[in-house]
This record gives sequence, C-alpha cells and structure tokens, in this order.
Amino acid sequence: LKLGDLALNNDFKQRAGRIIAAEGMKVFANPEYYVQILIALEYLLDRSKEVSVIGPLENLATKKTVSFLHRTFLPNQVISAGLPVDDENLKETTIPLIFNKPMIKGQPTTYVCENHICQLPTSNLEEIKSFTAKSKKYSWDQFLPITSK
Repeated sequence: LKLGDLALNNDFKQRAGRIIAAEGMKVFANPEYYVQILIALEYLLDRSKEVSVIGPLENLATKKTVSFLHRTFLPNQVISAGLPVDDENLKETTIPLIFNKPMIKGQPTTYVCENHICQLPTSNLEEIKSFTAKSKKYSWDQFLPITSK
C-alpha cells in the first residue's frame, strides 16, 4: 500500500486490497493475530497522507520534521525526504513524491498531501503536526457482517 503511494502507482494499492479482502474472515475472527493487516486496512480505508520533506537532510529544521514524522505513529502516511529535484532528465530516477516540489524561500519545506492533493507547503512544524494528525474515524459496526433478526 505505502509503496503504491510512494511510487504513485495505484496497481500496488489494488493488489494489497485484494490480499486484505482474501484474508477478511480470518482477520475478523482473530484480529490479535493480524495486527499488520489491520494497520494496512486502516491505511486502505483512510485517506493516505503523502508527506514530502524537501531540504538538505543535515539541516536542523529538516531533521526536526523528519524526527517528528518518524516518532509519531501515523500508520496511514508515507514519508519521503530529500533535496528538491525538478530536472526532467532525473524524473525517472527520483521518488515521485519529491519530484518538482521546491523549497519555499530557501527553507526546508514540507508538503502534506491526501490522495495526491496537497495542502499549502509549509516550513512550520506546528502546521505539519496539524496536517498529519487529521484522520478518518471508524466504527467497528461498519465491519461487522449484517445479520437478519
């Protein structure tokens, strides 16, 4: 699932969805054995968050942003970090989430996107925290089989 978002390749997400669906009743019967599949299911059902941190990796602001993203449990996000790349000759060898995303005013800049639609880019760590924290809420009722009375 995450590789699909990182590579902007929907085929990967469709394949993962078929795997999750094939294991559905096993997961429902014994969820404690299928934690990773449940995390993948949450990722599949929620809006994916694609986070691109654009800037030098040794920059303090870049380090703080990447550190926050790595230490916060946000199972529905994909993170990419690196220098800006806008050369068309490098497009095929660059992570799609980084390609053609510039730093703003020479500062490390973060793009937080949902399903490939981005919020305004920001260098403000508090805004990044706010953008990444928004997630869809679920009820177990939506996953329970319908039974007739």
